[in-house]
Amino acid sequence: ILESDPYRYILLEDGTIEIIDYFGDAGYYSEGKNVITFPSEINGIRVTSIGGGGKLVGVGPWLSDVIIPDTVKHIGAYAFYNMPHLANVTFPEGLESIGDWAFCWDYKMAPSIKLPRSIKEIGNSAFAENWDLTDIYYAGTKAEWKRIQFGQVRFYNFNLIIHCLDGKMTQQLEDIPDEMENDIPEGPNTWRDKEGIEGFVYRLYNVALLR
Repeated sequence: ILESDPYRYILLEDGTIEIIDYFGDAGYYSEGKNVITFPSEINGIRVTSIGGGGKLVGVGPWLSDVIIPDTVKHIGAYAFYNMPHLANVTFPEGLESIGDWAFCWDYKMAPSIKLPRSIKEIGNSAFAENWDLTDIYYAGTKAEWKRIQFGQVRFYNFNLIIHCLDGKMTQQLEDIPDEMENDIPEGPNTWRDKEGIEGFVYRLYNVALLR
């Protein structure tokens, strides 16, 4: 592990850098600098990944904005997990993957985000628990969006709209697998009673599909 204030990083096999930790003061106080702009290179070496090893990058809980350079292709699992004040993230063209739980529990995430056409993979629960997220502006077509490899859970907001170059899509439920039927409670004051079987399965199992 190497250091260049305020980052810890490793060299990847292709000779580029993966930032694994940030030890600056951005986001650690309710007032002051709560924006972090990650570098495109460190000591002349290109940065292509942020947040490896399945752990937080280390930014403080008051962080509000993250700007990711266009050299970055990968955002790792849990990189910005549970950042309760994180509202705005710049996802650059060239980004290819967002890891599992990378932005989960960032429940002040802005109502809309922009995702680049270059994105190929969005991991399990990458944007889970971000209930205010209602619109995604994707820089590709509907067909290209459907070719993205998704984890088991996509997005929690059932009213989510995907805006593509050739129109919009809405998030809908898949058919409920037969093996889930026995796990769904019945009776008053249950999810089944309040929202119907689809609502319960959606909230508990997050079985979602974009059609």
